[in-house]
Amino acid sequence: MGNKKKLLFLVTEDWYFLSHRLSIALQARKEGFEVIVATRINKGLNELLSHGFKVVPIRMKRSGRSIVGELKTLIEIMGIYLREKPDIAHHVAVKPVLYGSLAALVSKKIKCINAIAGLGFVFSRNDNFRTRLLKKIFLAGYRLAFLSHSSHAIFQNKEDRSFFIKHKILTKKRAVLIPGSGVDISKFSEGPEPEGEIVVMLASRMIWDKGIGELVDATRILKSRGIGFKTVLVGIPDKENPNAVPLKILERWNREKIVEWWGFKKNMPEILRRSHIVVLPSYREGLPKGLIEAASCGKPIIAADVPGCREIVHAGKNGWLVPPQNREILADKMEELIKDSCLRKKMGRYSRQMAAKYFTDKIVINKTMRLYRIVLK
Repeated sequence: MGNKKKLLFLVTEDWYFLSHRLSIALQARKEGFEVIVATRINKGLNELLSHGFKVVPIRMKRSGRSIVGELKTLIEIMGIYLREKPDIAHHVAVKPVLYGSLAALVSKKIKCINAIAGLGFVFSRNDNFRTRLLKKIFLAGYRLAFLSHSSHAIFQNKEDRSFFIKHKILTKKRAVLIPGSGVDISKFSEGPEPEGEIVVMLASRMIWDKGIGELVDATRILKSRGIGFKTVLVGIPDKENPNAVPLKILERWNREKIVEWWGFKKNMPEILRRSHIVVLPSYREGLPKGLIEAASCGKPIIAADVPGCREIVHAGKNGWLVPPQNREILADKMEELIKDSCLRKKMGRYSRQMAAKYFTDKIVINKTMRLYRIVLK
């Protein structure tokens, strides 16, 4: 690749980079890139430094609402780009894509790769005046982000890619489909079904848009039918998301034994293997990492019939797709899998096959590195 090229990741949170982009950054470093990570530091600094990355702390918040504060963030990112002079800026999620692309205009040499990790809560909400206005603002922002013809986008599902092309935000040639963050299938391995009570598990951030309310309601319906099982929620509320499930509600559900809330868990392969069925009745996704990991562990999956989930769940083969925000049908499909161990095992085997064929981290790394080489030509 000639002289050592600089690859800068702009990500809002250090934990998100470590969980979703670390394997790509490690491969880039192995292939001769100098890797810079510009992110808000929480607890991940030592781990980032241990991998040999240069770390640039930023103050960017996902939910910042102060115009002055947002302008300061944009100026801060511009300063970083002027100082670091990256060859490639890899922006991950909405705000880094918008702000990073604007900041990159300070130099014609910076090639932008914008990772669209789902269209976000604005596009998953029912239409009203506020959401229609927000959609227009977001679309205008994305058009601005892709003004430079040297910028490319990574999409996690076909529907988001088609949406951008349909709205003439960018051309097909600059819109690349890469299946999420990938999964290490040797780490997330399948095992025998656990003995004892059937466990239905949802593992994600605790926000309403993940369909947590619908899952709790479906659990109540099945308990009223006398079905024996337990529902487990794994994850913590996202304090910066306006739709976070309040801590007091999670604690109340726990006390009332409606569901078990396990909070944050680090060893997700082991946690997923303690489940029989994995559920995500989300309103919209990019490509949910939790479902890819569940598939890799050989679990049958019930998910909402929405973009992102459709890529992972093939209805009737490795699970069921249910209409979003429909607790009754969700309850019926949960009951079907709770009662049928043979169906669970059959669907679980198909999940594992799908993960190994389409969603490994090696596939994602190879496609991303290929894109880096293309933009540097």
